[in-house]
Amino acid sequence: MVERKWGRVIFISSESGVQIPAEMIHYGMTKTAQLAVSRGLAETVAGTGVTVNAVLPAPTRVRRRGKICGAGWQTVGKSFEQMEKDFFRTMRPSSLLKRFATNEEVANMVVYYRPSRHLPPPARPCAWMAACQSDHIDGQGDYLTGSHPAL
Repeated sequence: MVERKWGRVIFISSESGVQIPAEMIHYGMTKTAQLAVSRGLAETVAGTGVTVNAVLPAPTRVRRRGKICGAGWQTVGKSFEQMEKDFFRTMRPSSLLKRFATNEEVANMVVYYRPSRHLPPPARPCAWMAACQSDHIDGQGDYLTGSHPAL
């Protein structure tokens, strides 16, 4: 990328790299390290046309084998909606959205950072405009949380 004087590196990190959950110190530590690597790489390639950024999603609703995963909600007899409400009330009270992020929301943040050269525009013109204008963004970590913790 440096030789070509253009490229994009996008890390999928987590807000847990900044607000480390007590129940997932191991996960938070690895995401903190990932943020350090992304910032260090951004500084290393500064001015070369290569940008390095990170997306920091909140807890994300995922499907595995057709089932929605998260916090063992199926084993305690709660609906997903009740588990989600309880999770954000007790485990993530600082969340403003009070819900899990979706895979699509994470993907939209990546689209914001996507390379604006050599790729056809996405279906939505507003996403293309954002991608074209993101060429100046480097060394950032953007939250997808509904809240922004104090750094």
